[in-house]
Amino acid sequence: MISTRTSTRGRSLLLALLSLLPGTAHASGPRWVTGQPYYSPEGVAITWYTSSPRYFTDPGDLSPYVSHSAADAIVNAAAAVWTVPSANLNLLYGGTLAQHASSDNVYAASTGIVFPSDTLSANYLNIQIAVLYDSDGSIIDLMLGNGASSPSSCRQNAVLESVDAISTAGKIRHAILVLNGRCTGPAPEQQLQLQYQLMRAFGRVLGLSWSQTNDNVFTGTPTPTIQQAMHWPIMHPIDVICGPYTYQCTPQPFTLRDDDVAGLSLLYPVGVGAAPSVPRKDQHPHPRQSHRRKHHLSQRTGHAGRQRRHPPARALLADPRRMGGHLRRHRRSLSPPQLHPPQQGHFVPLRQHGLPQRQPRRSLRPLPHSFCLRLGALAEPHPLHPAHQPSLHRPLRRRTL
Repeated sequence: MISTRTSTRGRSLLLALLSLLPGTAHASGPRWVTGQPYYSPEGVAITWYTSSPRYFTDPGDLSPYVSHSAADAIVNAAAAVWTVPSANLNLLYGGTLAQHASSDNVYAASTGIVFPSDTLSANYLNIQIAVLYDSDGSIIDLMLGNGASSPSSCRQNAVLESVDAISTAGKIRHAILVLNGRCTGPAPEQQLQLQYQLMRAFGRVLGLSWSQTNDNVFTGTPTPTIQQAMHWPIMHPIDVICGPYTYQCTPQPFTLRDDDVAGLSLLYPVGVGAAPSVPRKDQHPHPRQSHRRKHHLSQRTGHAGRQRRHPPARALLADPRRMGGHLRRHRRSLSPPQLHPPQQGHFVPLRQHGLPQRQPRRSLRPLPHSFCLRLGALAEPHPLHPAHQPSLHRPLRRRTL
């Protein structure tokens, strides 16, 4: 175990190196962005080619302490965190691989490291993510060097991730995850630590970058609050070391923070290309039409428990010779005002400048009942509705609000 003096000295050195970095903090976002000359188009976040990438697990045991079914449970728990309602991404379990990965089928060749055929990137249409169980650490030693799988290096090498196939259109096709069996043991905390690191590795495989939100939780300057620790992203670059298991240094370590969810939703937005709904004209009538419609409804129905105060419209009759001139004046009063180009010395209405103008409420009253009876013998119906019929014994008035 690393001594307290050594860990304190290493942390002080790490803080000194971080102080040399630029002062601007970055939230979660894309891990890679396309660029010339290989990728086209340019400046696009690199994401998976499918919204439902599937992961396949090794058919063997992870270690003498973790069986195949227990290892699959760890992988499923770490992957399920990344399926959220606000992102168009479903990380699904696809099944098991064809054979257990070991030094017998994973070895170095002149062209590079050879893996089993079903885990190669050329098979990305069938297997998108291959999860290998390195029981004895031989695969990790082959990839990183002898001694890399040592239990003393489990903070860095418990889980290895590699995105090994990206198309020219900027789409991830294939990835490999290697779990170090030497980082497990009889203590349940060892398996939880492996699940925590695998959860963060899944975020990298999905295309998320590291986040510096609430970075004072790691640096300690200024002193972090409990709320800042609760919102410290899972995709933080470096863990806080408070003991042998770093997941214990974070509250609710297996729950995504709002910054993680926002970064995932940015890469995989829901409803891309959906046209916004535009309201129809009949859904929002003109204010004047709406006012007339309400006035017409109130004149026809009246209040609850009251009788109508005037006869129906078909009972109102008028003589066009007597009413013609007055009706023409009344129609002019109901027509919208005519706007003319402004002239010097003339008042310019506010409507011409696009400013809101409140419409005055007109005093419209039905004809008296006695007048309706006197007109009952005429043959031609009155052309106006009783709600818009002016009173003949009183001039038309305008009442402002």
